[in-house]
Amino acid sequence: MKLFSRSEVDKQKKAEEWAAFKKLSFFKKLEHIFVYYRSIIFFTVVIVFGVGALLNTMVFNRSKPTFAHITLYGRFTTPIQRQYMEIYLQRYIPDTLANTHEINMENLFIEHGSARSLTGAHAQRFQAQIFAREIDLIIFCGEFFEQIHERGILMDLRQIFTESELAALSGRLQYFEYREYDNYGDYIVNAIPYAARVIPYSMFPQLKDHGNDIYIGIIVNSRRAGNALTVMQGLLAAPRFDIEDVNTYTC
Repeated sequence: MKLFSRSEVDKQKKAEEWAAFKKLSFFKKLEHIFVYYRSIIFFTVVIVFGVGALLNTMVFNRSKPTFAHITLYGRFTTPIQRQYMEIYLQRYIPDTLANTHEINMENLFIEHGSARSLTGAHAQRFQAQIFAREIDLIIFCGEFFEQIHERGILMDLRQIFTESELAALSGRLQYFEYREYDNYGDYIVNAIPYAARVIPYSMFPQLKDHGNDIYIGIIVNSRRAGNALTVMQGLLAAPRFDIEDVNTYTC
């Protein structure tokens, strides 16, 4: 009796399997391939999509570094309205960074009703972004100043503006008054500026509420405070700017 080596047995077995495979119909062949090679197919697909997504993010559609991140605290805006504002705000990026950086903007929706404040997932997201130092500037209706100030997130403008700059903004600053007694027992009021009124509020029509002023402030823990100051100064000095065909929303 002739003895076959292991390699010869394996070759004969593979030949028989291949012959049986060729006799299968087209769909049976596909089923056979999927059953025996599904793990390899699955991991191949995952790797291809993963590499594709990585190349898309890092090479083909690489996002620019953020020059400043702005949050609109008020009524929900449509993507088109927000795109108008983002395009307009790009002009405040210095020329040396204009092609490499961008200004990002998002909106926090305020629910209608008596509460008129952030609720649920919106409040949690806002707090998480503040904690992660993702937000640099906040633009809001004047009526929301107290509830924003209560969160302790607004920077004292005296820390970043000079006295002459604050004097030039006289009549446009939003103060919070701290009432206390001094060392002599006299009652004093210490007013600290936390935000400034934006004159061209027509560029933020969805935040306009029956003529209510629109204010801008810098987040106290901003990691890009210098950039935030540049954008804020640009907006405060900007002429009136109107966006055509944009509906007016309340805060």
